[in-house]
Amino acid sequence: MTNNREHWSEDERVLLVAILDQLIPANEEKKIPSAGDPGTALYLAGIAAGDDQIGTLFARGLKRAAELSNTTGGAFVSLNNSEQIAVIRQLEEAEPAFFEALLRHTYMAYYSRPDIRALLGLLAKPTQPDGYDVPSETPEFMAELTAPVRRRGQVYRAC
Repeated sequence: MTNNREHWSEDERVLLVAILDQLIPANEEKKIPSAGDPGTALYLAGIAAGDDQIGTLFARGLKRAAELSNTTGGAFVSLNNSEQIAVIRQLEEAEPAFFEALLRHTYMAYYSRPDIRALLGLLAKPTQPDGYDVPSETPEFMAELTAPVRRRGQVYRAC
């Protein structure tokens, strides 16, 4: 994989999707899909294509994940669940910058999706700029909240 590409090879995409499935697994009971569904992977591909630094980081991380998988017994997707988790832990240790970026961007992609937010019982609309209504605190609550500070009086030096 090289940076500045919108699309990864089929092997890279399959590897990424399998890793995403482990980072945020599906909850079949609640019918919540894993992060490995196409929307998250497409978002990550766009991030990698649009930022040389992220693209290079993801290229190196996916290459390392493939190498770690091969030493464990083959392609990542052919490993059992516990073997996949072990490879991901090794990957986190071997490529911490990649892993942190992958995790952060995966969370942003997955949890910002309206369909996922709705499945989690959250409002489907974004939090900003026209998102959640936040009611104002009552004057009584604000007075109670600030009373200890006001009772303390001036604790700074006057100029």
